[in-house]
Amino acid sequence: MANIKLMTATVTAATLILTGCVNQPKPGTPESAALIQEKKIEKATEALDKRISEAPEWYLTPPASDLAIYGIGDSLHSDLSTARRAATLKAQAAIAEATESFIASQTKVFFDGETFEATGNSDMVDQVIKNVVKETQLRGAKIKDSKFVATNGKVQAYVLVEYPIGAANQALVDQIKKDATLTQRARRSEAFKELEKEVERIRNS
Repeated sequence: MANIKLMTATVTAATLILTGCVNQPKPGTPESAALIQEKKIEKATEALDKRISEAPEWYLTPPASDLAIYGIGDSLHSDLSTARRAATLKAQAAIAEATESFIASQTKVFFDGETFEATGNSDMVDQVIKNVVKETQLRGAKIKDSKFVATNGKVQAYVLVEYPIGAANQALVDQIKKDATLTQRARRSEAFKELEKEVERIRNS
């Protein structure tokens, strides 16, 4: 009885091996190349699915707020501190870009575009926008959250950085007030005067 079971198991194994060999396309054929490509795609898809499942929710869906500008960054490195630093720099770069856009939209409220361009001062406003990001170095920005995942002997870092809108507004007001002409022009706008008051209130609180 034992011999019969052993023979049955052997025949079954041999059948599976032969079936597998029959189904395998010959190397170098289009079918073989297609099978290799299919396996590569499957492997890449599995790796992507794994990364998505491990990523924090705020990375997949960045937060939005009227009180802050958010930036997300990621980095893969063998050293944890390097991965964290690189991810933070990416997040800060994203905030710098978003801040420049935010400041540009604010200045459109303060200055009449057509009239201002006619005076030849539009370049000065553009420089103000750039200086807000460059000179402040995003002071007030801080790491809001982070996550680290071990991946194939390396560290996958995710970082969320927060930059308060109030800090961006303060930087904008300070930059405009460095130039008397710009300040005089901006103060014709009620929106700018209100922003000045708000900035002073924050500083004195």
